[in-house]
Amino acid sequence: MAGSSPTGRALSAAIVSVADAEIKRLSKDIDGHGVAKCVQRGLLELAKIPKGGIPDYDDPWVVLLYLWYWPGHFNMCLALLEEAMSGLKPESKVHLVDFGSGPLTAQFAAHVAALRVSKRIEMAVDSFDTSSAMIEFGKAIWNNYRKSPSSIWKQQRTSNKFNELKKRIAEHPPWDSDQNEEHWLSAFHVFYEKAADTVRSDLDALHQIFDTTCYLASSHNYNSNLVGHMSPVLNSKAQPIEEPSRKVFDDTTQLTVWRRDLWESIGKHQKCCALHPKVEPYLYGQVPDWPRYPIALIWNAEGRP
Repeated sequence: MAGSSPTGRALSAAIVSVADAEIKRLSKDIDGHGVAKCVQRGLLELAKIPKGGIPDYDDPWVVLLYLWYWPGHFNMCLALLEEAMSGLKPESKVHLVDFGSGPLTAQFAAHVAALRVSKRIEMAVDSFDTSSAMIEFGKAIWNNYRKSPSSIWKQQRTSNKFNELKKRIAEHPPWDSDQNEEHWLSAFHVFYEKAADTVRSDLDALHQIFDTTCYLASSHNYNSNLVGHMSPVLNSKAQPIEEPSRKVFDDTTQLTVWRRDLWESIGKHQKCCALHPKVEPYLYGQVPDWPRYPIALIWNAEGRP
């Protein structure tokens, strides 16, 4: 795409490279029929999301096929983080704890946002998720992207503290106290009815332990009530997010081609393994660069802009 973002192209190339390696690993001892069945199982798990269900994020095929959502989720996180950073003073220190991080999408977005606001922000990120498969996949993309000659790290002015990732909040050591450090807590698209009590309890604990100065959350529009109900801050209400006219991840061509190639490689096995009719449009459609009808909230502690 002419004029597309160098960052977006580098991200897309990094994701496809990791996806190629992962599907080769997963398919090593499986024939074509078996791969088709694994793809179908993964896609049917992901089909739970629009209905408010929770996919099996420990299934490596689900993690691999989650790439459909990565660009849109990244662009949404970036838009919210840039908005939150716009009120910061130059050379501010921000420590972000991302709850339900998945494949580290918000970690990528946080560092890109810190550079784009041009305030020499020092960024540190801790990412939490119960799916080790999601975390490892995100780390692979992270490490691959940093090797790219066109990646943001060639011009990075912020510190990059890639802290150890923990599956449970209780496992994390005490945070270093810094009176000049902003403590941000994010929960992007983690709100499900089934996990409401657990998520709310964890977010409340993090909010208290971390002494949050800024809280960011997002969800699908059908979960609008849950965002406020499960929020660790009082009287919070999510609002629709306006889609930016220009996005960093504005060219999903490489990911779309990768998904279509996957479809064509398993398409000949349709009859033998009775692929679900939703599989074809999912794999053969254009990878979106923005979520469907997202809602979000940004809360700042009293005394902050």
